[in-house]
Amino acid sequence: MTCYCRDYQKSRVYVWENQFSPGNHIPFPNIAPYVREVWEIAGLKWPPLVEILNARDKSLGKGNRHYVYFPEEGATQLTILHELAHTMTHTIHGHGDAHGPQFVGVYLKLLHRHLDIPLPLLLFTLNKENVDFEIQAKPWSGK
Repeated sequence: MTCYCRDYQKSRVYVWENQFSPGNHIPFPNIAPYVREVWEIAGLKWPPLVEILNARDKSLGKGNRHYVYFPEEGATQLTILHELAHTMTHTIHGHGDAHGPQFVGVYLKLLHRHLDIPLPLLLFTLNKENVDFEIQAKPWSGK
């Protein structure tokens, strides 16, 4: 699951995900309950803490196993699910899959479940954009 290589398909993942509706915008105070709900539906314990992204950081969000960060004005469901896929594919020691096949496998399942994007469409577009994914990927559970 852990990748120590460069993030070889980051730009392909961004192109792929931009084909889909971003979902609802969630104000920052409502992100933590949404994160807990997604986490619970996935059958996981100990969701990441939600923090405000540094105002100088112009990214839409960041995530690791312990924290997810979003701008003070909030984020779209797509962005939150993207960062949760990072969180779900990080170990407690900080190793993760970046935008690799494990990450994409978990992310596509989150998009299907929470944004109701049909799985055949997700798989078709992943192949069309040449994005590697692991269909059997599961969130890291700590075991």
